[in-house]
Amino acid sequence: MIEKTKLSKIGQNSRFLRFVVASFTLFWVSAKNTQADSFSVTWGEGSNTAESFLTSLSTMIMNGLLAISFCAGTGLIIWGFVSMANRDSNPQGAQGAWKKVAFGGCLVSLSFILGIVKATMKSAAGS
Repeated sequence: MIEKTKLSKIGQNSRFLRFVVASFTLFWVSAKNTQADSFSVTWGEGSNTAESFLTSLSTMIMNGLLAISFCAGTGLIIWGFVSMANRDSNPQGAQGAWKKVAFGGCLVSLSFILGIVKATMKSAAGS
């Protein structure tokens, strides 16, 4: 009985891993096929002063944190909904599903709010 439980957990983990790999592959393929007309990045400009360096560094850190928060929140929401959908076959597996959805929603909402505040402050500064 214990071996059967271990095998079922290994099967669930491998299904989740396959889902993550398939999702990442689809995301990567769709990202590679998008047009880059509206997004331009200039590399190699460098920074002449400590102020410009710290400004660009803080912008990169803020953008990274917003992206991580949004992706983690979206992942938690999806994970929570999948757990809720599987509760018929595994009632104990869905016990923390609402917590995942709620925390994921908070992360996504927070990233949206911070992104809007950042964009508003940047446009108010005129840059």
